[in-house]
This record gives sequence, C-alpha cells and structure tokens, in this order.
Amino acid sequence: MNTHLENRPRRVLLLENDAPQRELWRAALSEGQFAVRAPTRVRDPQFALGLLKAAGETPTLVIASMAYFSALNRNPYQFTKLLASFFPEVAVVITHVPGSEVTEPMRAVARRYGALDLMPALRAESAAGTIDALWFSVCAQVRGVPATSAPALGLAQKVALQLRASLAREQAVAADGTFDAAAALKSAAKFSSSADEFIAWMNQLVADGSLLSVRGETAFATASGAWRFYVEIPAQLGSSSGSLATTRAAHSIDGIDLRSLVAEMGSGAAPLDVKDRSFRFKQYPECFVGSEAVEWLMQHKQLSRPLATRLGERLFESGLLRHVVDDQPFKDGNFFYRFVIAVDARTDSRAQDLGSFNPAEVATAMQGPGGVGVEDRRFRLKSYPACFVGKDATDWLMRRYRLSRPLAVKLGERLVAAGLVRHVLDEHDFKDADFFYRFA
Repeated sequence: MNTHLENRPRRVLLLENDAPQRELWRAALSEGQFAVRAPTRVRDPQFALGLLKAAGETPTLVIASMAYFSALNRNPYQFTKLLASFFPEVAVVITHVPGSEVTEPMRAVARRYGALDLMPALRAESAAGTIDALWFSVCAQVRGVPATSAPALGLAQKVALQLRASLAREQAVAADGTFDAAAALKSAAKFSSSADEFIAWMNQLVADGSLLSVRGETAFATASGAWRFYVEIPAQLGSSSGSLATTRAAHSIDGIDLRSLVAEMGSGAAPLDVKDRSFRFKQYPECFVGSEAVEWLMQHKQLSRPLATRLGERLFESGLLRHVVDDQPFKDGNFFYRFVIAVDARTDSRAQDLGSFNPAEVATAMQGPGGVGVEDRRFRLKSYPACFVGKDATDWLMRRYRLSRPLAVKLGERLVAAGLVRHVLDEHDFKDADFFYRFA
C-alpha cells in the first residue's frame, strides 16, 4: 500500500437508515481508528458534507446505503455524480440492502456514476477485513484536486457561505443575501436535519457577525423577520452567476476614523438622536442612548450588532464619548452617553488638545466662582483644612472643558506637575479618587 496515501485523514460520513447496519459499520470503523459521523436524520447529504467541509472536517469517505436514498426518494448515482463535481477528494461507497446480491455489472454502473464501489451490506463476521479492503481502495484512489491560491475563509464565513448557497438553491435568499427567517426555516427543512439545528447554526453566525438582522434582532428565530448574510467572499471563490456575489460587509472596524465618525453621528446628514433625557426624575441634557448608537452604526456602517457594539466601545475607550455620570462603560442598552469632542459650534474645539491649556488659567478657574468645592475635610480622625477631592476635580474639569475622563485626569496631573496643585500630604500624584488636594 502507498504509505503516503495511507496517511489520508480517517474521517467517514455514514448515511445509513437501518439501525443494525449503522451500528455494525460504526463499531467496525471505530475499531479501525476512523472518526465516524453518523447522523440519524439528514435530508440533504450534500449539505451535510458541505458543512463538514466548511468546518475543516471534510470526510475522506462517505458510506451511504441504498435504503437511505430510497427513503429520500433520490437516485444515489445522481448524488454521487454531483458530489464528485463538488468534492473530488471525497470517495463515495454505496451499500446495498441486507440480503441483496451485488453483481459486477451493478458495480460497474456505480463506478461509472462516480462511486468508488457498490458493496453488499456489511456482515459482522467479515467486518474488519471489509474495512481494511475498503480503506486500501480509498487510499489507492488518486483523484486530482486542483491547487488553489484563493485566500482562506474563516470558519463562520465558510458556514455562512454554505448556508447561503443552500438557501439560494431553494430560492429562499435574495442576490444581496437578504432573506426572511420563516421562509428560510421552511426551505431549510429540505436540507437540514432539524429546525433546532438550523437555528443553532444561524445564531452562531449572528454571534460571529456573519448574519445581521435587518430590524435589529439579537437572535435568529422563526418570527424574527428579515435577515442578511454578511460574509465576505473572495473573488476567486465567487460565482459567475451572481447568486453568491460578495455582499458589502464590514468584518473589521480597523481603519475607521473615529473623530470623523463622531462628527457624522453628531451632525451628519442623518445624525443620532441627541436630546435632553430624564431618568428617575433627573434630567440629562444633550445625550443619546447606547442601544440607539449601536443601531445607528449597524444601519449607516453596515455592521453586525457585535461589531457595532465593539465600535461604540472603541469610541468610549478613545475618550470620544462618555457616560452621563461616568459610572458605566459603553453598553448596548438603555444607558445615556454624550459626545466629548466637537459635534457642533457650541463645543470647545480645544477639548482634545491639552497642549492648548494654560495650567495657571485652569487653576484660577477652579478656585473662582463655580469652581471645585474647597472645604475642610476629615479622614481617620485627622482634619485637612481648605482642600478638595481629586474625583470632584476630575468631574469639574470634564464639565468645564468638555473633556473625557482620561483627559481630565491628565490635565489634573499637569496641574500637579506645574506645582499649582498638591496632595495634602505630598504622597500622591493627581488621582481620580477620594484623595485630598490643595491649591499651592
């Protein structure tokens, strides 16, 4: 036996309706160190094989019984011929029903239509020898698999592509990748083993960002309306018919100009809804809702919900937006946020340029009317006259100069470095915490 071919992956997809035969094949293959997939209900073996291939688990061998194809009312040889054109590296063996004779002319027909062989049903007494002979035939069969320089797709993208292609065959998905959840689930019944399995696949794609709800749903379900595949298909893998044309999708938020994005969100042609809001009888002027920001990014930047949320987090981390009371990171929920940098003429354009601030002027403003609260304070039975709290000073700097919290802390540190502010015991630099400071 050719030892190079012997090293082919021992993966088998077993399609067998007869329970005793299925268990006999499974036991014999497992004993021979084969990884066996033996689903009990598969309506479309081509689809099942496509998903395994997408997951990097393409079987080397498919063993399918005549009874399996009879139950599906399908011609086994049409399947093997089609399969050979899609997956030339996979060997297909058809097995006859128990008690039926297999003649040489019958085997010749099977081979002519692309099957490796037509075999009688497996018998317990000869199972091990049959497996050895079968594997020898698989390893000896050299099918030309053309090399490709096409770029690799991620696992979820491959699965999305396979699902999209299968739905397209059923005319359940539009050319731009849009489809209705209920119609897709109905069509999926023709090729998927169960509705629950299909929904689970779709929700994995939602989590990855390869599938996006048109109306902002967070989970795929029968009644969740319109969805769209967002899978970037390399040109080398594209279909000339256009049914698998590349959909405009953002699988990355790298390279997005965050400042330009904030300007667009705040004062573009279709800006985010920024207005005065209230919560628990308290007013928060000129703010927006986190979930609405996520939906704006989804709609205007063609992002999946997870990626839109991540972009919002990046804006927050960059100091371009902040929570109205600075006690929450960015979240896809009913939380209020404000932009920090200029989105209209009312915002100080110096806000993000600390180099333009005169520390002495800032310290004077902090001590003037409406400045930071200076009073006598106590800590651990000790009094500290005429001081202020670092956290309060940070809040004041943010309000006065429209700074993000990190930049306000940086400005406080500059005041200490300039000798204008100092810790009451000279033990700490400026901190956004319950530390006491005085003006020097």
